[in-house]
Amino acid sequence: MSFEIDNAFVQQFSNNVTHLVQQRGSVLRGAVRTDMQTGKTAFVDQIGGTEPVRRSARHADTPLIATPHSRRRITLVDYEWADLIDEQDKVRLLAEMEGPYATNAAWAMGRAMDDEIIAAALGTSYTGEEGTTTVALPASQKVLADSAGLTLPKLREARRGVDSLFHLLRRTPEFAGGLEILARQMPDLIEKGIRLDDEGKMHIDPEARPLRVATRWKSLEAFHEFLAERLLA
Repeated sequence: MSFEIDNAFVQQFSNNVTHLVQQRGSVLRGAVRTDMQTGKTAFVDQIGGTEPVRRSARHADTPLIATPHSRRRITLVDYEWADLIDEQDKVRLLAEMEGPYATNAAWAMGRAMDDEIIAAALGTSYTGEEGTTTVALPASQKVLADSAGLTLPKLREARRGVDSLFHLLRRTPEFAGGLEILARQMPDLIEKGIRLDDEGKMHIDPEARPLRVATRWKSLEAFHEFLAERLLA
């Protein structure tokens, strides 16, 4: 065989485009209200819950229940995304790039939505007739942070807060009460050595490679109830 056969070697290229690892769009959009808006700002009128008065006498005066009213201001923010593909470049490409570029743009815009949702959830709200009254996130809805990071007791405290606030809305179709954990905080939960036996069961083993996981249920029955609700919804 010729010593120059390598000049005839070919290189194989794929006509498919693979996206690198990234968050594929928004994960929080379904947990908030979405609506159309025309104008720089919009206002959403809100009413709070009330309690009935137990009847104590026949033919008594009808009680007057004052319904609490509030108003929330919403302000638009704009995001843009664009890229170029020259016509001259298309003849030099094996793959079609318009679709992957559009997908990449949609995912990026979805992540921007999540950034805005998180900022709004943790930031200052604007209320009142003109939307000029500032309302900070209440201390009762925060879990104190310290150098220990996100631990299991903190996660349980946060979960109790969410459940106590939203338990009446669990069966509301347009509401999904959830607790989102930042990826960088997840490793702070707990670290244990985990060993997998021949039957595929996991065991805590101090000699095994440590993994950062949660190792027990807070309430297995509650999980089964939640799973049944989701499957039957």
